[in-house]
Amino acid sequence: MWNRQPNKLAKLLRYSYAFFKEPVVSQPCGATKSRFCCNWNCLLVAKLFTTAMTEGSNNGCATEISLIACGSFNPVTYMHLRLFELARDFLRSQGKSVRRGYISPVSDGYGKKELVSAQHRLAMCKLAISNSSWIEVLDWEADQPHWSPTVQVLKKYAKSLHCPGSSSKLMVLCGADFLESFAITGLWKPEDIKTIVADYGLVVVTRPTYDPDKFIQNSDLLQELAANIFVVHQPFENDLSSTQIRRALRAKQSIRYLTPDPVIDYIVENKLYSQIPEMNNEVLAPFRVNAKT
Repeated sequence: MWNRQPNKLAKLLRYSYAFFKEPVVSQPCGATKSRFCCNWNCLLVAKLFTTAMTEGSNNGCATEISLIACGSFNPVTYMHLRLFELARDFLRSQGKSVRRGYISPVSDGYGKKELVSAQHRLAMCKLAISNSSWIEVLDWEADQPHWSPTVQVLKKYAKSLHCPGSSSKLMVLCGADFLESFAITGLWKPEDIKTIVADYGLVVVTRPTYDPDKFIQNSDLLQELAANIFVVHQPFENDLSSTQIRRALRAKQSIRYLTPDPVIDYIVENKLYSQIPEMNNEVLAPFRVNAKT
């Protein structure tokens, strides 16, 4: 911190030296003593130091970015984890600081076919990131009895994860399929899309068959807010998905090296995804909720 504010710190030290060096008449007899001897000046020293620390922390420092990925994670895959690493590498190459990564599984109320319970998905995500030094799993969204709109989730976490006095920004991390889902009628409220992109921003990692750059160009809203969207191009194409893992499990095929071994052990132990799913004609929660408004 001190290296970031050399001029301000030097100025403060010069002022402090001049202030305390000056003698002050404080005795009835007219004798002088240094300001260092006055107890009330200890409070002033503390105040000056606190001000310097606060200003050094908030002014002239790069904003720290935290990344949050919202989704089903049904189950979590290595590609989900790669999103975080790819995004962090990209942002660092742009001179930005990345503080934390967060995984927020959707609640059971989302209504998606084959969605195993939030309890299982949270457990698998926590196993998957057990060796990570910077990625965490957040429980709040998954623990809700009903589906929560992404905007509500972001507002909740932005408030609870924000450190007072810090310069931090929460950004949404997603794949290109998430971005292009903005075009699905009824899945998103237009005002929610604007809030997500304008107030938080997106870090979008490309996927085969998707073209996020073209999608942004074809959207007036996204073009307007393009400065808040970072597109990260994968150096090696990887289209691994949770759907492919579920299909492989139903076909009794190996999923090793598609998700961390502890996740595989958990799936086997709890007999997840082994049965052919029943037909689910229930409409996804976002369609139901948005249709009412």
